[in-house]
Order: sequence, then C-alpha cells, then structure tokens
Amino acid sequence: MCSLAANRRSRGLNASAVNGGAIIGAGYITRETDRALDITVEKMALMHLSEEDFHQMIAEAIESGHSGSPHSPEITTGLLDISSDSPHIPKWYSNPKFARFIVNRAANEEDRKGRTATVTIHDHLGNCKTKKDLFQLVGKSFGDQVRKLLQLSEAVTIDEILSKRALELGIDSLVSVDIRHWVLKNFLVSIPVLRLMGNDTLNSFVQIVVEGIPAEMLPVMHTSTVDRMSETTSSTTVSVPSTLSTEQCSPSINTEFIDWEAESNIPEDLRCIKTVYGSSPAVPPKNLVLIGATGLLGRHLLESLLRETSTEVVHCLAVRNLASRTVDELVADERIKYYHGNLSDPLLGLSKEEAESIFAKADAVIHNGADTSHIKSFHDLRSSNVGSTIELTRMCLPRKIPMHYISSVGVAIYSDKNPFPPVSVAGNGSISPAADGSFGYGSSKWTNERFLERVQEHHALPICIYRPSTIIREGVHSRTTRAKLDWVNSLLYYIRKTKTAPRIVNAHGAFDLVRAETCCADVVRHLSKGEPGKSQMLRYVNQVGDQVIPMNEISLVDSERGECYELLDLDEWIREAV
Repeated sequence: MCSLAANRRSRGLNASAVNGGAIIGAGYITRETDRALDITVEKMALMHLSEEDFHQMIAEAIESGHSGSPHSPEITTGLLDISSDSPHIPKWYSNPKFARFIVNRAANEEDRKGRTATVTIHDHLGNCKTKKDLFQLVGKSFGDQVRKLLQLSEAVTIDEILSKRALELGIDSLVSVDIRHWVLKNFLVSIPVLRLMGNDTLNSFVQIVVEGIPAEMLPVMHTSTVDRMSETTSSTTVSVPSTLSTEQCSPSINTEFIDWEAESNIPEDLRCIKTVYGSSPAVPPKNLVLIGATGLLGRHLLESLLRETSTEVVHCLAVRNLASRTVDELVADERIKYYHGNLSDPLLGLSKEEAESIFAKADAVIHNGADTSHIKSFHDLRSSNVGSTIELTRMCLPRKIPMHYISSVGVAIYSDKNPFPPVSVAGNGSISPAADGSFGYGSSKWTNERFLERVQEHHALPICIYRPSTIIREGVHSRTTRAKLDWVNSLLYYIRKTKTAPRIVNAHGAFDLVRAETCCADVVRHLSKGEPGKSQMLRYVNQVGDQVIPMNEISLVDSERGECYELLDLDEWIREAV
C-alpha cells in the first residue's frame, strides 16, 4: 500500500498511507487477557491509541496526501520512543525507516534490572548428548517461539502448542515466514512456508528439525555418544521428552509421503453397499442434485439445466452461509431448493432425514463443488474435496444414481501425453501427484478421478468425468469480487483496460480457455441423452480449446475484434496497469 501511494504521488495524484501499528482487539489477540495485551504493547513498544488519536491520524493522512504536499505520502505512528539500551528491543528497532523513534539516552537503573545473560540455542545444541535431549530442546524452543509470535498466554503449555495444527493456532502466511526464518537461523533446517501452513501438527515439524540438524551443530552427540545415539534412534521404545508423545516423535513415523493408491482406494463400507432395486433413476433426469451451485460454472449450470432440460427440481447442496447470501448471489426459481452446509460436513450438512429423502428420488448428481485454492496442500483439501466425493458416492450407490463429476484439465500434468486425451489419469506414461501433497487442488482432482474409476469398476456406477480448462469470465461475471481473484481473468482485464500487453520472454506455452456455455452444453448432453449399452461405462470429457492464446502472442488476444495491443516490458506494463 505504501508503494502504491508513492507511485500515485509520483504521477501527480492524491495519495497517502498510514502505518498505524497493531490493531488491538481483532484476530488472535482477542483471545488474550488485558494483562497479556499490555505485555504485547510493552514488548513491541506500541502506543495505546485513543479514538481521538485515530481521528488525528486520518486528518494527517488527508492533509499530507495532496499531490502538491511537501510531505512524504507515508505516515508512521503508534510507536514509542525507544532507547538503544532498553531491555526490550522491539523487532522494528533495526529498520532504518523507524530511526526517528530511537533516542540516544541511557536506560534508567530499573530498565537495566531487566537485562540478564542469555545462552543461545546454538550453545544448548552443543551440549546435547542424546536424541532425547535434542527432542526436548527443539520442542521447547519451537513451542516458546510460536508462543512468542502468537502472543499466547503462559497458561497454554508447550504440549498443547505442539499438538495443534497451524490452522488451529491461527498461523498465517506472515507468521509462517517468521517461523521458517527462525528455524533456518537457529537449526540450519529449511521448512517450506506452504508446509508450515499445512495440516501437520507442530510436533511433526519438531521431528523434521531434529532429523535435519547438521552434525557439526551437535559435536557431543556425534562424537562421544555415537553408538548410544544410534541405538536410541533405532529403538521403538525410546523414552521421549514430556513435550512430545511417543507416537508423534518416533523416528519410524514418516510424515513426508502420501500413499496415493491408498488415498484413492474405496473405503470398506462402500465396497459392501448393496443395490436397492425397484426405483431406478429416470433418463432424462427430472430430479437433480447439484453441488457447487454458487460458483462461476455452477451458476451457468443451474441456469442451463432449468432452461434446456425438463428438470422438475434441483437440490443445491452445501451452500455456505446460505442465510446471509443476497438475492443477487443465488439463482431464483421455484424449482430450486438450497441447503446450507459445507463440503467437509457429514452428509454435506444435510440431516439424515433430508439426505434419505433427496437421494431416494434423485435421478442424477452433478458434483461441481471444491475448495479451489491453489495454495493449500492436499492435507488441507482432503476433507472438503475428496471427502465430499466419497460422501456423495456413498449416497448414490444404493440406487446407482449417475455421477457427473467436474474435475479439471489440470490433471494432464500427471501424464506425458500431449495433447492429453479423454482417458484415465492412471494410463501408460502417467505419474502420481507429488508425495508431499503440494498442489493440493490438482492432486485432489487426481485422487477423485482414481477413486471414481475404482467405484465404477467395482459397482458399475454410471460416471462421467468432465475436465474444463480455465473458464472465460464474461459480462457481469468478469466484474465480480471473485473475478479479481482469478489471475487469468485479471490479466486479460488489465490488458483490455490499458490497451497494452506484457512481453513474456521466459515462459512458453499458451492460455487454453473454455466458455462456460461449452461446459454446460456437454453436461446437459450427457445428462439428457442416455446412450444404449453405455449407461454403466466410465466416460471422460475434456473441455478445452474455445480460445487458445500463445504466450508470445498475448497482444493479439482480441485480434478477432480487430484489436491489437501494444507490447510493453513486464515492469513497464505493471506500472501502467497499477
């Protein structure tokens, strides 16, 4: 934001940015007592700002924000003056931009009392004699550091901290960066930020650190007690420190790899489900179940089904925050029934009675729901993306309700075929997703496809898998809040807005785009037209190629409309777009 303000001022526009310090009373800080908040403010040399102070900050920002103002567009406030010999040196002390808050005065005698001699983690590592000592040191120091970063109460024990996952503690990307830096600095072990934000407990990171510390940092362990250390690490009955449970710390536990065959296997209870005869689904379907009705493709699907088929009712499941959604967010039609829930909920949020009633009459299920984050790992997406597919399959199997699953053409990265044909992701030349669970979205789609293939083979459940590429946002859908989070849509938006395009020199390939209407037409066709003798076959539909834009020809994206945009170097184009 400060850079944006400076950029605007350099172009003669009004702008200012205020660095107001910490916001007390929001987020994880609200969990703490008033005393804990006071400690936080004291350690960070922050100011308690009153409402009048806040009003003054806004007034100063307005006054200094005029294009002709001689003052900097950046205003920093909310920090106390700090002495160089203060016992509590805040993190911002060494940043030159805060130099005006540092005063050259000697700390008083009471300040000096707070100073004590410290022993570094490196010193403690040099004294570790056994693996048990190492586990205890890493566990305690790791837990203390997390407590410090999150300002957790002393009442929260190290055991409790290490037993929790990042999401449970409120560890976000910024805190993860701090943790990664701290681990690298003190133990010379690198843990990816995305891994820290994943679904592993902090105990698993203690294990990773212990196993990754270089031998030269543990001179005593690796010289005088090599034999004993070897015996300890190979034993399955080793006594571990109080901060870690035996199950969580045992070196025999592998927290690194995912068994993709096991992930995509049919759960035992699904293998035993028997077919209920006498109430077969109708073709073409009259009674539909749709998951993912509020997204870009979901809305188009819902409108197409109502407009182009003889559908009598559509049950839209797992609609988050249903009660707070506005009329504009939901397609309105008397044939539509919305149900609140989440993909990770049992029965997708339905009651047992609702689920039995809906699936006793359903003629087809369209599963378009997914957490589409491309940052989260598979661990984070398993319950929503894979769990929902298993739950729906469990409800479809008794009556063999056809399943129409919306996957992604992104699964093509797991195949060496080019172009990737409409075949199984597990054919010749294919590979499994990364064993560490990275690219969770793509690996969850792969897992669902393999799971559904196995279900079809075992139960002969009618299944059709659709693989759309990037869906083109057009009209009102290109101007929504969600559209701004779609990087391809945003790129095209700014190309058209500025009438310029970035020159791409270090990347190759093409943008493959598909229209929502194309995707909907495929689904409607396979729903409405039963194929004799093929109702129990597994079908694949690759939905690609409505518009293919080579990266080195991106300036010609609208050439069919007679538009040809000027090419700019990437840095220049970004400045133009901003």
